[in-house]
Amino acid sequence: MFEMTCPSCGAGGRVPRDKINVRLLCKKCLKPFHLSPTGRAVAGDPPITGVTTLAAPATTVDKTREVDEFFNKIYRFVFSPKFAILLTALIGLTVATAYMSGPGVESLEERVKRLARAAVEGDVAAIRALAPEATASEAAEWYEAVRPQFERLKQGLDGSEVLIAVAILQEDPVEGRGQVVARVTTTEDLSRRGIALPDPTISLAARPTIELPLAWTTDGGREWKFDGKRSLDLLGPQR
Repeated sequence: MFEMTCPSCGAGGRVPRDKINVRLLCKKCLKPFHLSPTGRAVAGDPPITGVTTLAAPATTVDKTREVDEFFNKIYRFVFSPKFAILLTALIGLTVATAYMSGPGVESLEERVKRLARAAVEGDVAAIRALAPEATASEAAEWYEAVRPQFERLKQGLDGSEVLIAVAILQEDPVEGRGQVVARVTTTEDLSRRGIALPDPTISLAARPTIELPLAWTTDGGREWKFDGKRSLDLLGPQR
């Protein structure tokens, strides 16, 4: 290996001995140079010494140029604004995903089922606890708006169990917004009816059913919180 400095910009480096009289490019200033037989770096292309010596270095020069161009492209991309934006977005998405899916954090579907169960049981304190502290009163107002529906549902239970199904329409933990539809209905409990079978003429649609559009937010934290204000707006004519 020859120790050398670029004759154009003075950048230091090492060059293999088999690169004598081969066209090289400085990785810093990208200007061509070559090594003389004594190992001295000389600016410009190497001298052409004849047809015999011209054919052999040609392939080496082309390969060297391709490698240099490849690394130059990578260098320019890594230090470009586009790469910085992509890297920042990827890091943000990774952190948000890990943050929202950490141990002990309930999924959006689990939180919705907790809210629906609390509404069935009339547990206003549990409903308020599922909302951000600053908007707990709006969560209680939401329950007052839907309470008549749940009271009718409870009147129609008569030995039935409550079923809660959740359809997630939007779930964006990065933006902190979620929207779902919770469907609360009942199913007949055959164990309480002895040997009697349920009436086949009674369809599922005839059973007490509540369908509620619900809005959720992460409120700048890692857990989904019930957005009582937006949920009130989503009720529309049901209010």
